[in-house]
Amino acid sequence: MGVKKMKVFLSHKGADKPMIRQYKNTLEILGFDVWLDEDAMPAGTALHKGILQGFKDSCAAIFFITPNYIDEGFLETEVNYAITEKMQKGDKFSIITLVFNGDDRKIGEVPELLKTYVWKQPGNHLEALQEIIKALPIKVGEVRYR
Repeated sequence: MGVKKMKVFLSHKGADKPMIRQYKNTLEILGFDVWLDEDAMPAGTALHKGILQGFKDSCAAIFFITPNYIDEGFLETEVNYAITEKMQKGDKFSIITLVFNGDDRKIGEVPELLKTYVWKQPGNHLEALQEIIKALPIKVGEVRYR
């Protein structure tokens, strides 16, 4: 029986999808099972049910806060689900909030409910990836030959 991969939930706005796919691909190379809405929910899935299951299956939620990250209903739901998972799982679940500048240097606005958790404003995508890896509630495996 194979080892169950640690699932990581990526919360983002659709406008940021190209950037999010790059993070998904990188995290998968590192061995993580990444929950991304376009892959995890086939057509016909009830959105709230699919998203809730994504959180239940995950060890972390990463919130990508860009100037596009404006709530239209689902974002508050995702924040609430993440906080519920944190309360239930404690140290076995991380809420990771990363704040990015837009092309016009405008900064993303952290939702009120996430302000109670430490958030980071990485200077670039490599720093963002480092913050993710440091904040995950897991021990990264030893480096060895394939």
